[in-house]
Amino acid sequence: MLDMTEGESQRTANPPLPWRYFVAMAALLAAVCAAQVLEGSASLVITILGLLLIVALGVRYVFYRSGYGAVWPDGPSVFPYLVAGFITVGVPAVLAVGFAMDWLWLVAAVGAASATLVMGGKYRKAIRSRD
Repeated sequence: MLDMTEGESQRTANPPLPWRYFVAMAALLAAVCAAQVLEGSASLVITILGLLLIVALGVRYVFYRSGYGAVWPDGPSVFPYLVAGFITVGVPAVLAVGFAMDWLWLVAAVGAASATLVMGGKYRKAIRSRD
């Protein structure tokens, strides 16, 4: 009985996220990073709207999943993505700001999109193999 309960707990701990979620997040993260090379208010508007959409999608698909209610992401499952994001986006962003090399924001955009799509694929594969 305890094994069955544990199995159900694991099955519902990280319900599957649709592939469109990862595609949308990759596009939004890339857009926010790439917007940093623009001049003036265009950069600000794209950044603010992009970040608001990122938060809205995250809340909708990660924290308040349809059919599951409010859930909290599994820390060990999220950790590799956070590390990949900090490396692929954080390093170019810090260098772009620190050395005034705006083109590095484009590297960050590619890194953000790539990390999101790769890690999304790994997440979906792990969820499928669990079921």
